[in-house]
Amino acid sequence: MKRLLARDLAPICALTGLMSAMASFEGMGFAAEPAKVADLPTGSLVMHGPKRTDSASSVGLAFGTNSPEHLFGLQMERAIRTNNLTFILRAFDLDAFCRRFVLNLPISDDLKRNVYAVPHQSAEVRRLIANELLADVQGLPHTRFLGMRLLGNDCALLFRDADGTGAAFERVSPMYIAYIAGRQPDGSVRIVDVHRFRTGELMSQTMRRSTLIQLAQKSLLAVDRLNVADRQMVSSFEAQELFDTRYDYGMFSLIKEAYGRLPAEVQNDRAILFRYATRGDRSVGDVMVPVERWRRLYPNDPTPDLVVVDFYWLLYYGPRSIKQGATQGTHLGEAWTPEEERQAEAAIERANAWFADPRMEVRLAVYYGFKRPQKARPLLQKALKRFPAEAITFEELLKVDLAGDNFDGVAETLRLDEMAFHTNLTQMVNASKGYEAFRKSSAWKKWQHDWHGMDSKALTAGSTRPVPDDAGKR
Repeated sequence: MKRLLARDLAPICALTGLMSAMASFEGMGFAAEPAKVADLPTGSLVMHGPKRTDSASSVGLAFGTNSPEHLFGLQMERAIRTNNLTFILRAFDLDAFCRRFVLNLPISDDLKRNVYAVPHQSAEVRRLIANELLADVQGLPHTRFLGMRLLGNDCALLFRDADGTGAAFERVSPMYIAYIAGRQPDGSVRIVDVHRFRTGELMSQTMRRSTLIQLAQKSLLAVDRLNVADRQMVSSFEAQELFDTRYDYGMFSLIKEAYGRLPAEVQNDRAILFRYATRGDRSVGDVMVPVERWRRLYPNDPTPDLVVVDFYWLLYYGPRSIKQGATQGTHLGEAWTPEEERQAEAAIERANAWFADPRMEVRLAVYYGFKRPQKARPLLQKALKRFPAEAITFEELLKVDLAGDNFDGVAETLRLDEMAFHTNLTQMVNASKGYEAFRKSSAWKKWQHDWHGMDSKALTAGSTRPVPDDAGKR
């Protein structure tokens, strides 16, 4: 078998800039041992919970809000919001991550051991992996932990940043990222992978593809171990380069043509599907072609649903065109057509079956605004029931109910707001002109009497919430 010298180990930028040079060292015949909790650096992030039993796996564990995974996610949220990213790096299990992409490479077992050892030998490789691990959470103080989800068979810790640059499109917000948590046999929780929604796949999947191509270029693949997908991936470099060039150029018709020249299994690759669906001036019909293929191939993957949601927001913020009979132009902030509204609502509802993010519903409710309360109010009420509690949800619902003089609804939302944030909003309501009519209503008196044990003549409570500048304004 052909072997490479140490000087041949060099980082190679692949689709996402991730380092992919995983060749072997001359004469290296060992694999690095997995790190043990006791061997971790001082201050390493390790959440402890009950040890696994033979009848329970990391997938079968109950992911409640008191679970180690959930507590781990809350600590990660705090670390991201304070830019303490070393907290996350110390929680990253490099050994487990490498196993996720090395074990199924079509290479000899000896070469697998050598490939597995490379990140432990090369500081440059570890640095590049770390950069990708943290790429979507650096400098994002408004990141929120949305809880745990199952992503395939993995426990995913889902995060969203409202100030991010988008999941599928640069101009769309918010941005999502899911860190894969692995429960170790001793009960500790570590990060073993990351799903980057802005690339459409797990980092381990990106690493595997990059490594596969690099090893193929160096004639190190075991031909008898290649499956059909790998065989087509490594034998279609020219078609992939054409697709990459067309993608960089950004014209959808050319991207579509280049996609059609790719072998069938390469067309099924998540990264290829993602780029086909998210580049160029295309219609919703164009987007749904790769999306429906993606859903059929990977039915438990939430990424294509997010791609559709992002498309509708990009369509709204425009300028962009959509084909519905005749071509119809849209402009920055121009309202969707009734059919587009229906499709956008359906796309958000479908995506939120997995994301369960209150911001999705709040954003759509803000689009409808207080002028269409029959549309906005149900969305905001649904968002109120989601984790985590978002102050903007209460603020928007109060705007809708104040505009419609629904004072019973205002009182109920204030009560729920106080419960969610352990505060007293009496002073805020007293100080805002927007609540003037509400303060004259029986609902105001009932809210104070039932919830604060006082009447309107004895209002002395303070508030830890600032008075919104636009409270009650229309």
